[in-house]
Amino acid sequence: MGGKIRVHAHFGLVFTRPLAHNKNKLCRKGAIPIAILIKRALPEDLPECCRVEQASNIGLAYVADVFDHFTRYTVGDFSCGYIDGQLAGIGKLTRLYDGSAWLETLRVDARYQGRGLGKAFYNRFSQQAVELGCPVMRMYTGASNVVSAGLARLNGLEVVAQHQGMTLDLPTAHLPGLPEGFYMATPREAMAAYAGQESGFICLNRTFYAHNPDTIAGLAGDGRVFIHPETGSALVLGARFQRFKGLHLAAPIGDIERCLRFAVAYTAAEELPRLTCTFATDNTYLPGLLTDMGFVPEPAPTVVMEGPPAAT
Repeated sequence: MGGKIRVHAHFGLVFTRPLAHNKNKLCRKGAIPIAILIKRALPEDLPECCRVEQASNIGLAYVADVFDHFTRYTVGDFSCGYIDGQLAGIGKLTRLYDGSAWLETLRVDARYQGRGLGKAFYNRFSQQAVELGCPVMRMYTGASNVVSAGLARLNGLEVVAQHQGMTLDLPTAHLPGLPEGFYMATPREAMAAYAGQESGFICLNRTFYAHNPDTIAGLAGDGRVFIHPETGSALVLGARFQRFKGLHLAAPIGDIERCLRFAVAYTAAEELPRLTCTFATDNTYLPGLLTDMGFVPEPAPTVVMEGPPAAT
């Protein structure tokens, strides 16, 4: 029996495929075809979504903190994936400031992995990206995560950048005084400060925003761009979510050392425990400055992958 996809207006995608042999005991060779359903998450789904997050063996746990934000204050569905009626996976598409689609929080219960749910999520992502007018889809994964990257490649995404994160734990840091002259920029001021210097990506909470005027305007509108007109300096500083865990610094320009000192002092003044800076691995200047300030590299680099929505 061949696999097929059909779209249900109220319930998302239903995908049926033969149940192949798998070492997973939930799979039985020769059993009836499995049915995969992708539909929008409801508030009452949160406990089961958290269970799936834990059962995916990814190691990152944040769904409980972001579920309300994801389901109420972003454009794009937080979706639940079901196999034969059992909630087995979750995934989120978010339309970012510049209209691109960010694919995130894709988790599949380890017991159900390898049964087509990841592909079904990508089908739904592509469908919704087209519906929302997103010209490109992006995601990130660990540079050594061949499974995640392989699934993305099967769906038309390719690696376009590699990044490294460095983190400073504030309780053990030598804290500078808050440099004077920085202030929160308006969208117009922020775009003027970065004019002609947009390139690569801006990373907050492992969300990689394409560095362009629309992104800068959006970040400034949310109070995440600071400028120092006297020195022509600017930086992105803030958190997309889980602010209580710390802030994220990106795209410092001008007097970069002054920007870093401001970011550290501002984070400390906000009584937050951690500051993270994620930058392209071909940046040869930032690592030394960050190391001198006590930042420690994260264990492994990440890659950004992108591609157009696929026809579904």
